Formats: sequence, C-alpha cells, structure tokens
Amino acid sequence: MSAKNIYKYPLHDEDDYKGRIRFTLFAEKYFNTGLNDILSDKKSDIRSLKEKRQELLNQAKAEAKENEGGAGKATESTMKELEEVQAQLEELAKDVGSFNGLNNETEMGMRPRQIVDTEVLLYLPQGLQFRDNVTYENIDVGASGAAVAGGASAIASMADGVGSFVQGLTGGSANDGLAKLATVRLSQAAGKFSDEVTAGLKLQTGVTTNPNTRSLFKQVNMREFQFNFKMIARSAAESQQVKEIVNFFRSELYPEDIPVTIGGQEISLGYNFPNKFNIEFEYDGKTIAHKVKPCFLRSVDTTYNASQMAFHEDGEFLEVDMNLNFTETVTLSKKDILETDADGVGY
Repeated sequence: MSAKNIYKYPLHDEDDYKGRIRFTLFAEKYFNTGLNDILSDKKSDIRSLKEKRQELLNQAKAEAKENEGGAGKATESTMKELEEVQAQLEELAKDVGSFNGLNNETEMGMRPRQIVDTEVLLYLPQGLQFRDNVTYENIDVGASGAAVAGGASAIASMADGVGSFVQGLTGGSANDGLAKLATVRLSQAAGKFSDEVTAGLKLQTGVTTNPNTRSLFKQVNMREFQFNFKMIARSAAESQQVKEIVNFFRSELYPEDIPVTIGGQEISLGYNFPNKFNIEFEYDGKTIAHKVKPCFLRSVDTTYNASQMAFHEDGEFLEVDMNLNFTETVTLSKKDILETDADGVGY
C-alpha cells in the first residue's frame, strides 16, 4: 500500500546517491472508553438490582401471607437483603445522576484516531550508529554467597561460615588473620557505635572483610537513535519540501490534548500518546544495516543557516540542519538478533 503523504529530500538527482532512510508514521488504536461506557454499565447494574428487588418484594409478601394467617411479617433475612439492594440502588442512582450531569456539561473522551499513512524519505546520513547496551549492577554477596556462587550448597556454606567465625572468635584457629576478622565481624553488632568501633578495629588489626562483590545482570536498555540531516534547497519546490519535513517531525513529536469543555471554556485534562515511527535503512530499495522496532520521536533540533546567513528569493532559509532523536518502544532479546529476514537483516 502506497503512502498518501510522502515527503522527500533531496527532490533531485536521487540516482546519484541510493542510500535512503525511510520514516513511516503510524497511529495505534488504543482501548477507548468514556462516560457513555460507564453509564451503560451502571444502568445495566440498576436494571439487575431492580429485578432483584422485585423478587425480594414478592418473596416478602409470600412470607407475610404464610405467617399468622396473612397478618404476619416477612423473615428478617429477607428484609435485610431487601434493604441492602435498596441501598445499592440509591447509590447507583446518585452516580448515574452525577455522570449524566457531567456528560451534559462537558465533552470528554478520546478523540477519534485514524491510522496515519505518511512517509518521509531522506538521504542516508553519515555515521549511522547502533548502540546495543544492557545494565549490570554490583552486589556484595559476602563469604557465603561467594561459596554458593562457586558451586557449594547454600546450607553447607552458611554452616561452614558460622563454624569458621566461631572457631576464629574462640581462638581455635591456627590462622591469625581469621581470628582478627572474627573480631572485626563481631564489632559490627556493637549498636549505634558499630561503624566507629569496626573502623577502629580494622586500623588496629590491619585486616578488613572481603565483600566479595559480583556483577549481576539487571536489564536490557532501550536503544536510542540520533540522525543528523543537513538540507540545502536548490529550488523553490525543494525549499517548500524542507519546510514541510521540519514541520511534520515537529508536529509529530508532540501529543494531542484530551480536551474538556466546562462552562464554555475548553481545557486540557491529559494527552493522547504521540504516534510511532517505523524506521528502515535502504540502499537501492534493499534493506540494509539493522531493523528497528517501532520508535517514539524524543526530540527535534532545528538550526537555520548554520554556516552562512543566506536566503532564497522568497525569504526561506537556504540551509536547514535537523537533528532527530528516537527511542525504541520495546527492548530486544537474543532471538531478535539471530532471526533475520530474507535479506539476512535482523534487529
């Protein structure tokens, strides 16, 4: 399916340089619920409760008729359940009244969102960079943790650690360093002065505990992409195209308001998510480099006439530098890298 709106730079001499970067804009249809859905649910609950109330009323009449020859009363359990249903009905009626009033006073809910069919074709910029990165964190596992990491069982390591500590503390160890460490470790339980006492003992004994620091994998980080374009228009048509490209990216950076009209005045209560971009790298129509997951546009930096103050006859800037920063919306795994398409290209 061809795009309805296509912006391109450069417009001329496209066969001279076949490297292209393609930005395809699309909007997702998010789950949408508004006041009408809430009102519908509450009205349905009211109907169900009214039916339940009628059943209980009929039951109460039948019980009263059976008791004392028709002059009696319904059972206490039936009357209690009837009171509870009536209370729920009154509460729901208040809610519906409030929602109806709000619905008449305001215009709320998500604006209709349409799939956007727009593409921007720009030249493949110099210095195309992909940065794959993950995060590790450092953690002190201690002596027992180090033993477990080395393959020992957890229980055996803990028991061995306690035994070594007690042996060193009682002086039953031939290892003078272990006895000193036992003293240092004991000092850590010296209440609010533990830090000062421990530091003093370390200075006196000349030993310190080994925290056995290890690196642990924490998470995969989002990839980010930066593209720098210099656009120098060589015609009025190309100048207009550059202007539209800049305005397009700037407008798609920002979200749409979720408006509410109160007392004839419109204010914004929130935002719809901005649209996403698919980014593809091509040479002579063939996908190259790596694929990219859908991205959000994070920033647009525009500089006019960075190297010279020159204008076209219509007053448009001769030179426009545009820097775009994107972030992928999902993280990658090894599977994404190893699985490639027909051209041998993966993420």
